[in-house]
Amino acid sequence: MSVDIDSLIDACTPLHKQLLRCYVHDCAIDDTIYFLGQALKQGRMTLPNYLKEVRQLSRKQFIYRATLQKCRLKAKLPS
Repeated sequence: MSVDIDSLIDACTPLHKQLLRCYVHDCAIDDTIYFLGQALKQGRMTLPNYLKEVRQLSRKQFIYRATLQKCRLKAKLPS
């Protein structure tokens, strides 16, 4: 039997879906920045390219984290 994993992990309300989506994006950006740092240490990436990518990702992450905070307040969850 084939089960779609995405259908099993689903939030019950649009607000909770947004919370989940923002959290997943935030974690993905954390992981990406970590691996960019590893690439820089190993010499597979130049410092200017690293800084450019981290800056772009950090801006996106800021928006996701701010949205996450707003959603938590709206859902009356601890921040």
